[in-house]
Amino acid sequence: MKYGRKVLWLFLLVSVHVAGITAQTPTDTAGVSGNSECRFPGGVDSLYACLEQVFRISLTEHSYEQYQDLIGDVRLTINKKGQVVTVNSGGSRIEYELERALMSIPPFIPAMQNGKPVTSYVQLKFMFMIKGNRMEVTQHLNYHTSSRGKDTGWMKAGLIAVSVLAFLLYWGI
Repeated sequence: MKYGRKVLWLFLLVSVHVAGITAQTPTDTAGVSGNSECRFPGGVDSLYACLEQVFRISLTEHSYEQYQDLIGDVRLTINKKGQVVTVNSGGSRIEYELERALMSIPPFIPAMQNGKPVTSYVQLKFMFMIKGNRMEVTQHLNYHTSSRGKDTGWMKAGLIAVSVLAFLLYWGI
């Protein structure tokens, strides 16, 4: 029984490590039937066009030049229905307006995993200028999507550990 516990602990550690490595990630599911990343109807250009239409800001509240290049760097959380539910950016007034504008754009096409919609994330980085009270996107710097389904790695590791423990107890090792 002395060696049985050591073998059990070793097997438990190995199974937890292996299950953590093989857990599904967005790259594991790419190309599998029923899996897709979230996307904006009409593509990235349509997203920026929508954003330009809903963005409004008063220049009297700001101390920047009207035509200077500004960088928008935001992370959106897209729910299972395709709606933007959170926008993470900085804290200036212009970024608050950017958040408000992003929350009011039409819904995305949600990400799918195993044929079911899942929460996803969109990272946007772009350059823009303010003209009057409107914005104009001048350059797309980054557009990245990711999604996260249920992570069953720990559950698999627990089932493996329980089955090994049952085997060792049954055979008296």
